[in-house]
Order: sequence, then C-alpha cells, then structure tokens
Amino acid sequence: CFALGLVAWAANAQAQSAAPGAAAKPAPATVTILFDGSGSMWGKLDNERQSKLALARDAIRNILPALHQEARVGLASYGHRRPADCSDVQVIQAPEKLDAERINGPLEKLNPKGKGPVAAGLKEAAKSLAGITGARSIVLIHDDVDNCQQDVCAAATEIAQQQPGVQIHVISMGLRKEDAARMMCVANATKGRFVDAQNAGQIASGIEDALKLA
Repeated sequence: CFALGLVAWAANAQAQSAAPGAAAKPAPATVTILFDGSGSMWGKLDNERQSKLALARDAIRNILPALHQEARVGLASYGHRRPADCSDVQVIQAPEKLDAERINGPLEKLNPKGKGPVAAGLKEAAKSLAGITGARSIVLIHDDVDNCQQDVCAAATEIAQQQPGVQIHVISMGLRKEDAARMMCVANATKGRFVDAQNAGQIASGIEDALKLA
C-alpha cells in the first residue's frame, strides 16, 4: 500500500508541475551597456559644463539602483585602451546579476583615448549575449559615428539575423543631423529605440529610459 501511495503521490506531483499555474519563472532580462571610449568623449556639448563622458557616466550611476535586481548587466567599450586602433574593443564585464559597483567601478577608471569602432563594438557586445535566455539588449551610448570605415547598419542587421530578439537601443550624444539619421538604422534593424540627445537632460533621460526598457 505504501508503494502504491508513493506512486500516486509522484504522479500527482508531476501533474501539478505541468499545470499552467506552475509555469517556470521567466528568465531575467540581460543588457550589455556599450560605452563609447573614444577620445571625443572628453568634449562638451554646447552650454554644458561637464564632458560627455561625465554626463553619460553619471546617468548610468543614477539609474542602476532603480533597475530590477535580478537583471543581468554587462559593460563593453571601445577606444578606451589604445589610440588609433580600430581593434580596441573589449567586453569589460560579462552580463551577470546586477551589482552597481561592478559596472560603476570600471566606468570611473575609463580613460577615453582612441578611435570609434562602433560596428566592431556592437558585434562584440552581441557576443556577450549569445546563449543567454530571456530578453536581451544592447544599450549603445556614443558621441560619433564609426570612424573605422565600418558599416554600423550592416552590423546591426547581421546581429538581428544571427541573434533574433536582441534589441539595440541607441543614445547618441551631440550628433549632427545627418549622422543621427545614419545611426537611427541601428535601432530600427533590431526594433530598438533611438535617442538623439543634445543636452544633459536628454542624455540622462535617454539612458534611463533605455536601461529600463531593456
């Protein structure tokens, strides 16, 4: 009788685990922040006292504590280690469960100095999301177009084809109108959001909205 009861209990447990109400908890969202480390980030927008680097860094620092604590967050950059090197792209922190200091620490030490291989940066950031389940996004924060003669639109399209579902949200800082139009395709190719930020307030709100959306 005990054996029969044990079999019945196991069958009942299995049925309950398969019931709609016992559905598995969805995987947490994952985002890799791709932060422009090119030398131009030391520049300032019109009428702003702080550099674009400082404005973007402060915005990230302020919003991270408000993100879902189960979210996985990573950090990548380009142009931050070597001048005039279009291969200078690095995933600094792979996406892991949110730890604000884990992201803020490397950002505080970032010393922009190089070129702006945006397309290569996007591809490397996308690699950090490979094989991860749940919602996946890249938040690109930059101040210029790719100056390494690479096609950012083609890079975004390739990511959309190879990793369906990955969204790229773009916060462009101080771009000329024609350059902003060129960068918009990156977000459009992946059903992401594009922000053309021209002052400190737009940078802060753009980064906040993109990270919350991601």
